[in-house]
Amino acid sequence: MKKRVGIFTASESLKNLLLVQEEMSGRCEVSYHPYSSMAELTELYSEHAKKYDGILFSGRLPYDYVKQNLVCAEVPHHYMEMKDRDVYLLVARLLAQNPNLDFNRVYFDTPNLEPGDARLFKHIQEVFTKEHMPNVQIMFDRSLYHKDLDSVYHRVMERYREKWRTRELEVAVTRVSNLAKWLESEQIPHVLFQPCPATMMEVFLNLLHDIEIAQMEKSLTACCVIRIKKEYPTERDYTVLKDCLEQFNSEQNMVFVLHRNNDSYEAVTSRATVQKLTSDYTTCLLTSYLYEVFPFSTHIGWGIGYDIVTAHKHALLAVRESGMDPHKYTYLVNEEEKMIGPLCGDRTISYQIKPDANTLHIANELGIAAINLEKIISLQKNRQMREFSASDLVFYLDITPRSATRILKKLVEHGAATQVNRLNLNGRGRPAAIYELDFEKIQL
Repeated sequence: MKKRVGIFTASESLKNLLLVQEEMSGRCEVSYHPYSSMAELTELYSEHAKKYDGILFSGRLPYDYVKQNLVCAEVPHHYMEMKDRDVYLLVARLLAQNPNLDFNRVYFDTPNLEPGDARLFKHIQEVFTKEHMPNVQIMFDRSLYHKDLDSVYHRVMERYREKWRTRELEVAVTRVSNLAKWLESEQIPHVLFQPCPATMMEVFLNLLHDIEIAQMEKSLTACCVIRIKKEYPTERDYTVLKDCLEQFNSEQNMVFVLHRNNDSYEAVTSRATVQKLTSDYTTCLLTSYLYEVFPFSTHIGWGIGYDIVTAHKHALLAVRESGMDPHKYTYLVNEEEKMIGPLCGDRTISYQIKPDANTLHIANELGIAAINLEKIISLQKNRQMREFSASDLVFYLDITPRSATRILKKLVEHGAATQVNRLNLNGRGRPAAIYELDFEKIQL
């Protein structure tokens, strides 16, 4: 089945988009929704957006407007942004059309100099000397244009009129289609700055790539393995567990399929359901429920994969981790083979089950467990933690204070940890040493 892409474009930009219509249509089903005002965009988007696998806007203004003011369809959204080539092409065309053009009297308007827009300013600086630099005007205040875009257009146009009246302006270069229309109506020389075909196809192909990823993620399968933490569970115990699981499933509107597999119960569902049941992999609603209603402790492991076999394999890895956890917390292994857990709020971290060769080498040289090193690296990447105390390692790695002190000592010895402070963490006793970790400085 062909992917469906909806393109919401300012009417003035439609002609440019049609330059790549044939190439886009050869890759997916494309539908156009031209609009002439934000009110019309609102109506069109609300009516049609849910029909598509992905949404493409002709520029950043409509993209931002929809994101901040409307309920967005749960599909990838992209907008046509300018690339380096577009800036250079524009300057070349202006010079080709008017070799004597005074660029001091050329005005480029931009919503503001956020990362995408800053590229424009950067390349203009590269092309022109300071004496011949065009004017880059920050024409829009984003806090205003979402509320009353037309009034902002009037303000911008008043600036252009004044510059044209005083002969400070020779050409206005605008990215905004509606402004181009207003400039034309007042016969102010202007250029509508639009992406070239190569740029439009690049953005379009990036959208298709994101659609494919989103569709794969929606098709991901999840499996949950639930085991009773009891040396010799009876059939009566399994019957009670089944009743509890079925009651939970009923209360959650039948979100999984349940079956018995030897010494465990297994539930099959979707990745999206698991995200809801675990609050995006931070806690586990099923764990809390069984704690309240089931008379025995359980070990629970969630697994996610692109097929049921892989999801089940990942669930078995997760439930094994739960079985080794003295607190009986729940764990999850995702489609990237990352262990996420324990699912208990603040302590939850994600780490590779199989550390890469570099991590294994460092751990071996330091004489510490590779999985503990992988967890520390994960804390740096995912939680932006740079400073650690021994208590932090005890808390997140679930190790003894002695092991935590030993790890920090090894890191200090090899240049990867430097003491930066001492803090009294609990108000009593000796202040704890705080270390800054930087594995790029490690000496092996």
